[in-house]
Amino acid sequence: MITPAKLGWMAGIVDLKGKIYTKKNQQRATPQYVLMVESRYPGIIREMGAMVGTKPEAMTSKPMKDFMRRGCAEHCAEPHVHVNDDRTMPQVYRWTITGVALGIVLDTLEPLLTQDKGFREVVDEVLDGAVMEGQGATAVMAAVNRLITLGWPMPEQISRVMERKELALRVLTDGGRNVGESQD
Repeated sequence: MITPAKLGWMAGIVDLKGKIYTKKNQQRATPQYVLMVESRYPGIIREMGAMVGTKPEAMTSKPMKDFMRRGCAEHCAEPHVHVNDDRTMPQVYRWTITGVALGIVLDTLEPLLTQDKGFREVVDEVLDGAVMEGQGATAVMAAVNRLITLGWPMPEQISRVMERKELALRVLTDGGRNVGESQD
């Protein structure tokens, strides 16, 4: 189980830095939502990745865009913008989560969030549309199992489906003789 302190820590980071964007994928029937957090501090992003079983991305430093340059007024007599300014943006690290894993994580964090960024609507859409059987179910179930293994609580929608699948598996494996009995 993930500790309440860790959940609170993660909720604070998501509250402050979390953004949801939608990937445009022509081959998907539904939108693909992505929760993203970027930071200059690799330890924060690594810990978030460890909590959900994903690997963060290191984004390379990039030259500063022209519109981001400030006029020089410190060491020059006249304010101006240096033409050959070779300053760069700092390297940032990116943590992302998508699909049913996004729904599970945000459903758990939501009571701890203080900012209304429209996450609840995304969570409901993602969890209600999660494909638990048929095409696409393998990836969904892999994400669910990964988060269960890491100690994440499951939302009601996912728990019901998992219980139904577990019951069906018991019926298939023991002929239904022990259906209704505790498996402790």
